[in-house]
Amino acid sequence: MIEIALNVDKDTPVSLKIYYIDGRLVKDFTFSSDGISSNYFVCWDGRDNQNRILPCGIYFVVAEAGEKYVSKKLLLVK
Repeated sequence: MIEIALNVDKDTPVSLKIYYIDGRLVKDFTFSSDGISSNYFVCWDGRDNQNRILPCGIYFVVAEAGEKYVSKKLLLVK
């Protein structure tokens, strides 16, 4: 299980997408901040949107919240 921490402005829609190294979108999370907290944690179990277990390897996490955008490299090992 991988925990991804986000710090976003309150009342902001958030999009978090995980891509395989070949550029293929494998998992996406979308939610709105609750207006109370600006710190969020997203847990990813290494499965894609169809609930299939993904192989070990390099993935990229892309988070967008309002005008903010961040991309990070992620190594999935089992």
